[in-house]
Amino acid sequence: MTAKRIALFGRPGVGTSTVIANLGAALAEAGHRVAVIGCSADRRTTASLRQEKETLPLFEALRQALPAELTQVAVTGFKGIICVEFGKAVEDIGASMALAAIDKLLASQWPQVDYVLYNATGPDGDPIEFVAPLLHNRQIDQLVAVSTAEVDGLRAVNQLLQLLRTIDPDNRVECGGIIGNNLPAPYAEAVIDSFAGAVAMPVTAFIPQSLVVTRSAFLGACVIDAAPLAHHSYIYRKAARSLIATRSFPHTPPPEPLEEELFVEWSLDWGERLYDLGEGYIGAGGGI
Repeated sequence: MTAKRIALFGRPGVGTSTVIANLGAALAEAGHRVAVIGCSADRRTTASLRQEKETLPLFEALRQALPAELTQVAVTGFKGIICVEFGKAVEDIGASMALAAIDKLLASQWPQVDYVLYNATGPDGDPIEFVAPLLHNRQIDQLVAVSTAEVDGLRAVNQLLQLLRTIDPDNRVECGGIIGNNLPAPYAEAVIDSFAGAVAMPVTAFIPQSLVVTRSAFLGACVIDAAPLAHHSYIYRKAARSLIATRSFPHTPPPEPLEEELFVEWSLDWGERLYDLGEGYIGAGGGI
């Protein structure tokens, strides 16, 4: 089986690293062979999986032209997950080159891997700039958005969908939907659901705020490791099963991003609804 390459996209600060670590843990726990690739400069994507083991940043290994051994840049983490971190960007070595190196190493040295999960934040913190060449070069098979119910996170997802429509008009890259993360109250689920409906995008999971996520971070572990019986662990497991559900080509119709004017209208409408909620106005409920 050729490894399925899944990129999780999210604006910095929405919790993409937490989500991807727990999805990877859920897949590994279920018996799949998994690699998690952190593509941000801070090297924190796999921190909760590798139990404080240090990794050599992939960009640094490429800069030094080290031997093409996966053991140079990878450590084995929770349930055997292969953990790799890009680290800080290096001049003349782009993300596509780094991902090509990962593909080559996995094919030659870890051919049994079933799923490769990428944190598509990018080494420069610009997920749009990072994802564009991956789509153009067909280096990912599935793209999943992660966002809070905040407008900036959802605007970034809308921009991603615009990019996807431009670069992948034939719908070759599967859209794995949107994961609403760190949601503080039921109204936040309604915001995510409303946006997903507006762009014809499936909702993969709603992940509420929880002290168990904070506690696990303090313990330096993913939630599935630190609290395997917690409700959140089951949420991550369900989301992982949804991501890998078999789909045949052609995929379902691609999402339809909102033009900027329509996105602003959608945002203003929700601003009014949330104001009414804060003031205690019930009305017809307005989708909250």
